[in-house]
Amino acid sequence: MPGTTKYAYYSEKQENTSYLLKSYNDKKIVKYNIYLVKKDGLEKEVKVTEVMRSKEAEPHAERFDDSVYMGEVVRWIRSVY
Repeated sequence: MPGTTKYAYYSEKQENTSYLLKSYNDKKIVKYNIYLVKKDGLEKEVKVTEVMRSKEAEPHAERFDDSVYMGEVVRWIRSVY
């Protein structure tokens, strides 16, 4: 649904386990993405390992105990492989 707010989270554990993912059709595995996010009224580029539709951190924190809320997604910048 266009215009839906999304929220960015980062986990070093999630980033470091990306090598466990399988590559299909010779595509590279994304280690993390860089997004422009807005938090506390400021916009900045940050490393993000997951984007969610919910601001509630619990689903991400249940899987990664080092989960950090990075802010509201403004736009995607680039992927890091």
